[in-house]
Amino acid sequence: QPLIALWRNHPEIYFRDKLGVEKMWDGEIAMLEAVPYAIKEHKNIIVASGNSLGKDFTCGGLVHYFLEAWGPCVVITTAPSDRQVKKIMWGEIASHAARAKIPTIGQLLTEEIKIGPDKDKGIEDQWYALGFTTKETGNMVGKFQGFHSPRVFVIVSEAQAVDDTIYEQIEAILTGEIGLMIQIGNPLRASGRFASDIKAKKDIVITLNCLDNPNYIEKKTVVPGLCSYAWVEDKRTRWGEDDPRWAARILGQIPKTSIDTVFGQDLIDRMVNWETKETRNFKGV
Repeated sequence: QPLIALWRNHPEIYFRDKLGVEKMWDGEIAMLEAVPYAIKEHKNIIVASGNSLGKDFTCGGLVHYFLEAWGPCVVITTAPSDRQVKKIMWGEIASHAARAKIPTIGQLLTEEIKIGPDKDKGIEDQWYALGFTTKETGNMVGKFQGFHSPRVFVIVSEAQAVDDTIYEQIEAILTGEIGLMIQIGNPLRASGRFASDIKAKKDIVITLNCLDNPNYIEKKTVVPGLCSYAWVEDKRTRWGEDDPRWAARILGQIPKTSIDTVFGQDLIDRMVNWETKETRNFKGV
């Protein structure tokens, strides 16, 4: 139990001592350090990130962490595409299990980790991780309602592409003793739930910037898997710093003009309180 208490307060120690993760950069560590605070304060975590900054790697390890440090519990991983769920998210989960200094708990399957009894047993005993796409959920409204446990953790990858109705379903299962949702993605859109949660700042918002990662700063591979200096500078040349892709995919910021919108967010913000000549005359100005 003392070891469990240590892991609950310091996920980075679990990553180092159990999963054998030797190198993490400040952005990944910030994600881990946010978890105990989010659980304690009943907040969610929103990670707005540039490309290739370790968000899926970190969340893959967090699946094992939640199961071991907070079990019995239910961990759900979801994303819009089958590739993102199966190849990327569960690929990272499997990689962590293979690298671990001490075997991770549970039976690791393709998109599931089995630990406790079958899902039709008592709610208090539910103990497993499961992955599926939001497309599956969208075609079966209420599918998220089948998951009940006092402790539920949901990781949403490519969060910017997830429909708002899916978030409503997720919130329906986060009503127990512990209910934590982690959203990770590139803020490519200036609208939608992911963007609004970033702007609201009611929960824990973490921004991962490609320019801050050690591979870019040192101009060499310091942490394997992170984006390189050459890749970032290529995009600076190809896109330019005024391109919305630079803001979203490099800086991890919501672009003023989304890639797929007609009217930019900066224009919308200016027009919200704009008064026409006719409006001013009506008010007697």
